[in-house]
Amino acid sequence: MIHILLLILKIIGIILLALLAVILALLLVLLFVPVRCTVEAAIDNTPESAEGVIRFRWLFYLLAGEAAWRDGKFSWKFRAAWKKFSDEDDPDPAPDPDPDQVSVSASAPVSAPAPAERSIKNEDAPAAGTVRTDVSSGSGGSPSGHSETAAGNSDEERVSRIKRFTDRIKSSFRRIKYTFQHLYDKIKALNHKKEYISRFLSNEIHKKAFSRLLREIRGLLRRLRPRRAAIDITFGFEDPSTTGYTLAGISLIYPVIGEYTNLTPDFEHRVLKGNLFIREKIRLVYFLIFAWNMLLDRNVRTTYRHLRKYKL
Repeated sequence: MIHILLLILKIIGIILLALLAVILALLLVLLFVPVRCTVEAAIDNTPESAEGVIRFRWLFYLLAGEAAWRDGKFSWKFRAAWKKFSDEDDPDPAPDPDPDQVSVSASAPVSAPAPAERSIKNEDAPAAGTVRTDVSSGSGGSPSGHSETAAGNSDEERVSRIKRFTDRIKSSFRRIKYTFQHLYDKIKALNHKKEYISRFLSNEIHKKAFSRLLREIRGLLRRLRPRRAAIDITFGFEDPSTTGYTLAGISLIYPVIGEYTNLTPDFEHRVLKGNLFIREKIRLVYFLIFAWNMLLDRNVRTTYRHLRKYKL
């Protein structure tokens, strides 16, 4: 009996170890097998000439896809194992209506009302003379009644116009008062937020957390730097100062992209043309390292708790 129990426990242990090995292998595959990405783009001084394509694949084309912009149209396709999807997979069109039924319904005449119905309608309609009699009897046959009624109506219209005008003035004053009050509240809230943000940023713990965040972001970008790339761009704007500002902004990241980038500014013409090619391998472990380093820092955890506790 004991031998049977030991054999069962041994089998269960082997199964658990096999499952653990499979899970560990899947985790290693997810973390270290890269997603291979390729980006290609080109433009020749007009928006219509712009073309671009992004391709990616993972684990021997187990997952693969492509998104492209060509001839002013966007297209995409995706593959998961043996299943394929694309923008060309349109649903089945709705069946066309039967032309015989359409012709029959179009040629069917509209039925005219029956004679009995016409006679009923004519009997129900009041005579023209009766209407004139009612009107004349309501007026009393006196012209002075008409003048008194017209004078009363004019007085009521004058009073209603004055009332509407005063109501509009009152509503305008209320809106102006509400606008100034709302603006004052906004300015007060902005001053409060400014003081709170300045106090928050001046905290020594928060300064260390932000410096750690910047350091980790630089490390992540360094790991994600393309292995193969070629960028050749010629650009220029109508205003030469805009071209200079753009070149100054690009110079901030030029130390990272300078080895495979060729930029040619044109200060005399408005132009944008060039080619771009990037091939990169992205691994999930890069982002895991970034998250792990951030979570291990006590200053980052404290800053995160403060951000959740305080609201602007």
